[in-house]
Amino acid sequence: MKQIKHVIALLLYTFAYPRPASSAAPWLIPPTPPGFSTRVNQPTRPTAFFNPLGVYLLSVYYLHTRQPTLWTAPLVPVDRFGYNYPSSSGIYIHETFPGGPRGSVNNGNAMLALYAAVVHMSTTGRFSPLTVAMTLNRRDIGSVKFLKGQPPDLIDSASHAISTAVTDPQAGSSNADDSGQIRDARNPNFVIDYRFDGHRISSADILTAIMEALIILTYHGRSEPFQSMTAISDSRTCVLHINAAHVQPPSPNDLSRLVFLLATTMTATNRFEEMTFELKIGPPGYRRRVAEGTFFDLGDPGVSVAKP
Repeated sequence: MKQIKHVIALLLYTFAYPRPASSAAPWLIPPTPPGFSTRVNQPTRPTAFFNPLGVYLLSVYYLHTRQPTLWTAPLVPVDRFGYNYPSSSGIYIHETFPGGPRGSVNNGNAMLALYAAVVHMSTTGRFSPLTVAMTLNRRDIGSVKFLKGQPPDLIDSASHAISTAVTDPQAGSSNADDSGQIRDARNPNFVIDYRFDGHRISSADILTAIMEALIILTYHGRSEPFQSMTAISDSRTCVLHINAAHVQPPSPNDLSRLVFLLATTMTATNRFEEMTFELKIGPPGYRRRVAEGTFFDLGDPGVSVAKP
């Protein structure tokens, strides 16, 4: 069974990518903008640390809030991105002057730099304050910072605060349930049915795959109707694939809400596993299934999908 999954994932990700944008190829991670790069600066002997799960979930939350904005829209500076906590800890995003001309940093640049920051922390195992410089043609144009302030620590509190605020607790599952239903607390007509299959995947792999999905949705969201998308974790061993399941496909905003609620549910139940899910939209009795998807692990050590 795992070998079949490996073949499916490789076909989806490797062969679909080069096809023209007008085809039904899955939406995939965008190419790096010409001349754009990032540079990480993090002390090797930090004196303060973050809760890793809080870093992942707060980053997912930031990308979710930015998804409706055009990829190329000018950056909206962030003095402290958080979740209603009076703390100086959090994410800071700014342009740099005179390193680059005003307006040279866009929404997509900031999303890619934030992802680079999380990947660096995940790869090194150092979840501590850092700065990621954004450069364009070797000139600094902006930065993304994760800073640690005085308690209450926003990043440490993020996983609990975000999880409990966005889902309907009566519709969720306990950590003993293999299946359940999520109702968006903001929209009772937005329902996700899901089933875990018991195969454990690391929280880092699940949440970085979701981060990539949110980047994909922002990049492709205004270009063409959604048919399918494939996102891969930073380790390249966890795949998130979603298909449209109705003649009227879900909007990128719907898909963003879908993956965000899945992230919060997995965090709240502390179950990060292979999963299948369906998104249904509409009032009871008239709900239509608009999308279906799965998280799956490529399995054997050393088996991974290369970045295009």
